[in-house]
Amino acid sequence: MEDTVPYITVKPLSDTRWECRLESVKALRYQISEIREALFAVADESRDPRVKAEAESLANFEVGNFEFILATIMWYDILFAVNTVSKLLQSADMQLDVTIQQIKGLVAYLTKYRDTGFHSGMNTAKETASAMDVEQVFKQNRNRWMKGQLDYESTDPGTLSAEQAFRTGYFLCIIDQAITSMNTRFEQLQQYDTPFRFLYNMNTMRQLNDDDLLKRCMDLDLALRSESSRDLDGADLCAELKIFQEIVPSVPLDH
Repeated sequence: MEDTVPYITVKPLSDTRWECRLESVKALRYQISEIREALFAVADESRDPRVKAEAESLANFEVGNFEFILATIMWYDILFAVNTVSKLLQSADMQLDVTIQQIKGLVAYLTKYRDTGFHSGMNTAKETASAMDVEQVFKQNRNRWMKGQLDYESTDPGTLSAEQAFRTGYFLCIIDQAITSMNTRFEQLQQYDTPFRFLYNMNTMRQLNDDDLLKRCMDLDLALRSESSRDLDGADLCAELKIFQEIVPSVPLDH
């Protein structure tokens, strides 16, 4: 098995970490042919009838299925983009305002991928399937309609071809859920960004008069309150920032 799949180790799917999910799909995305050959090798060499049957079934009907190949390519593209921003959110030097712009960019990328991803994924999947000698067909219609569909809600699934049904009932549902999730995260971070924004730049904060500075500090105090608990005292913060305005040197605007 290891000799057949020499480059990327096949990993189990993680329920918690996005990067582990990406690595799990990555092994299939770039070594799907080798993994299939490894399954055939297991089937040939195993003396256990159950192991033999399971390996043959996976090789022929799962890994050797055109829909599976296409789905793997699409999942990798989506997970790679999401994981890139996820790592930035977890970094120790994360800057909230920069991260918000990165999430906004991710939403734009996913929106574009919604229009182009199926076509590009199909081209790649056909090349992969051809190299694996896998039949390039969609084997079944998806008659079970999924909730949350957008501009395709009015389409009758019974009138769709198998390829159209896959695009509508699988690809568009996945990408729309990803876009919705990122938009939700974008809105949440914007709610945090608004009260913190005046702290990002010392030069900008210097331009605030005493009343404006106090108001920003009290707004932050209010935003961080939870029932009767307080994370900071707005008045104390304002007093400390006034001292900083005097003792911290100005930073050149090009720094």
